[in-house]
Parts: sequence; structure tokens; C-alpha cells
Amino acid sequence: MKTKFFRLAGFFTLPFFIFCLALFFYLSGIYSLFPWLDVPLHFIGGASIAYAALLFFRFWKQEKKIEIKSRSVLILLVVCFVSFFAVLWELWEFFAGNFLGISFFAQESLEDTLFDLFVGLLGGLTGGVFSKV
Repeated sequence: MKTKFFRLAGFFTLPFFIFCLALFFYLSGIYSLFPWLDVPLHFIGGASIAYAALLFFRFWKQEKKIEIKSRSVLILLVVCFVSFFAVLWELWEFFAGNFLGISFFAQESLEDTLFDLFVGLLGGLTGGVFSKV
């Protein structure tokens, strides 16, 4: 049981690394110098969540829980998985920035939030389409 838990938790290693990279860019002032870095990081973040979703689907297939035979359905489910985490992330940013006062999570505008969601979903879609699973 412990082994499965750590295996499943390990699927989020890459997204966690991307988060730490973004945090490093913020704390070191790199974001202030290069604010455009936010765009590729959201794209890579979406792709990394797509990768985690694909690892989950592969795990569930090995466990004989679910097998997705249609490539279109797999891509749709991956994008849904990415959408779920993207929305949760943006809600967390709103809460942390507005109620906890954590400036790293302060949202600039509604347009910025929607663009972040779009770029993250685009990264997730790209990750799903180009996957080999």
C-alpha cells in the first residue's frame, strides 16, 4: 500500500519541480526582469500535469482499474485533468493573494488569469496529443 502511494505521489514530481522553478524565479527577482517567463512556465506546467495524468492512466491500466482504448477519449480526459488542476491553482492564487497576502500569488487581472488558464490548457493539450501512452 505504501509503495503504491509513493508511486502515485511521484507522478507529481515534475509539476512540483516546475512550481519550485517559478518560485525561484519570483524570489530571485528573475520574474521582475523577465515577466514573459510566466507564459512558458504556465505552458510547461500544463504539459507536466498532462504527463502526470498519463502516468495515472497507465498506472490504472496496469492495476486493471481502467483502460482507455480511444486516443480521442484519452486526450479529452488528460485535458480535463489539466483543467481541474489549472482551475484549482488559479483559485489558490486568488485566495493566497487576496486573503493571505502572499504577493507571489497576487493576480494582476482577470485577463491575466484567463490567459494563464489558456496557456496551461494549451500545454496540457499539447502534452496529451504528443504523448506515446
